[in-house]
Amino acid sequence: MPGYATAALGLHSIFVDDPTNDLFAPSTDADFSFILLAKDPGMEVWNDHGSAFMTNGESYQIGHPIFDNHPIWNLVSGTPGNSYSLTIKFHDANGIYPDSDPVVLSFTPIAPARLSIKDNGDDTVTVNFIGSPDEDYVVQSSTNLGPAAIWSNVSTNTADDNGAWTYTTSKSNARQRFFRALAL
Repeated sequence: MPGYATAALGLHSIFVDDPTNDLFAPSTDADFSFILLAKDPGMEVWNDHGSAFMTNGESYQIGHPIFDNHPIWNLVSGTPGNSYSLTIKFHDANGIYPDSDPVVLSFTPIAPARLSIKDNGDDTVTVNFIGSPDEDYVVQSSTNLGPAAIWSNVSTNTADDNGAWTYTTSKSNARQRFFRALAL
């Protein structure tokens, strides 16, 4: 998938009212979708079939409540730190609810994290990690990559204010050792 993509922003319905938190269960007779009204250049959302990007005016089927739907919001070209938007409205095909006012969803990509390992030419190697200073990461290591891999936090895994982190270890400790960085 080119660019930056996320499915973290999802669409959820609840099955019981919770008025103390201003949450109300929609009618199970409703049939929801959203309609893409506008998008910034480079900002895309995959259609509900996962076969192509949506075009303005196209609908994305969410369905009858209870639903938990996670569209793929995809920024195929953009600059980290800049904001890119999509404008949508919600529609009930069964007419129980009127169309919503337009809703603007904004996304700001962050630069991808980089992890590298350097042979220092002596008996040590240095693991370098550079991530976004606005994100929290943990760096972990494992002795294998299989499904049963056990990942452990590296003890000195606190990045500085620029998002950089460095760990130096002996080659004997690093032999057959894999590293990864995870955003928290």
